[in-house]
Amino acid sequence: MDKIYESSDYLILARRRPATRVVVTFSFFAEDGSPAKAFADRAVADLGFAGVFVIAKHPHWCQTEDRNAVTEAVRSVVTDFPERVAYGVSKGGYSALSLGAAMGCQRVIAVSPQTVISDPGVPLRQDWAEAISARPIIRDQVADDLGSITPEIVFDPFNARDRKHVEYLQARRA
Repeated sequence: MDKIYESSDYLILARRRPATRVVVTFSFFAEDGSPAKAFADRAVADLGFAGVFVIAKHPHWCQTEDRNAVTEAVRSVVTDFPERVAYGVSKGGYSALSLGAAMGCQRVIAVSPQTVISDPGVPLRQDWAEAISARPIIRDQVADDLGSITPEIVFDPFNARDRKHVEYLQARRA
C-alpha cells in the first residue's frame, strides 16, 4: 500500500489497482487503546476493489485542523474511479458520513454510526464521550456534510443508542 497522507492525526494509505470501484474506509474506535489500523483492507482487496484507508491515529471523530487536507488527499486518488464509496462502522461510520461527500464519494455506507457528537440528547458511550471531550468540536454537521447523498445505514433498531443516532440524522434530512 502507498502512503498518500500523514499528519499527527491521520495516516492515509491507498491500494491502487485497475478497478471500476474504489472504497474509502475509515478506522473505528479501538476499545482496548490499541492503535487504529486500516479497516476492511482485506475485504476490499478480496472483492477486487481499489481502496483508500483513512486511519485515525487518535479517536478524534474528524475534529482536526487538517480536515480539508485529508479530504483533498483522498479526492486526488479517487476521482478517476467511476464508482466511489465511503464505508465505516461506528466512529468510522461517523467519518464516512462526515467526510465521504467532500472526498468525492457518491455513496456512503455506515454501520451503527454516530451521527452527532455534540448533542446531549443523543447518547454516547462514556469512553467515546471522554475521547471526544479531549478536543474542541470543529464541525459536527453530518446531515449537511452529506450534501445530496442519501446514506445507506445499517443499524440495530432495538439498540436505543443506535436508533437515536439514526433518528437524529433522519430528522435533519427530512
